[in-house]
Amino acid sequence: GDMEEIINKQSVGVVLKDFSEASMKKAIIELIKLAQGSEIKNRCRTTAIEYFSLEDGVNSYSRVYKEAIK
Repeated sequence: GDMEEIINKQSVGVVLKDFSEASMKKAIIELIKLAQGSEIKNRCRTTAIEYFSLEDGVNSYSRVYKEAIK
C-alpha cells in the first residue's frame, strides 16, 4: 500500500511481507543496517514532515471539502 511505498522509497523503515521467522529475521537485519546509517534521523524527520504534516493534511481536506460543496 501507500505506507509500504513511502517507507521503502524513503528508506525509513521495514515492512514485513508476512510474520514468518525468515521475514522477521530479514527485517531485523535491514533495520539494524538502517539504524547504523548517519542520516536515518534526518530521513525520518523529513519524511514525516513531507507525508504526515498535520497542517498539510488539514489544508488537503479543506480543499476537498471546498470542491465538494461547489
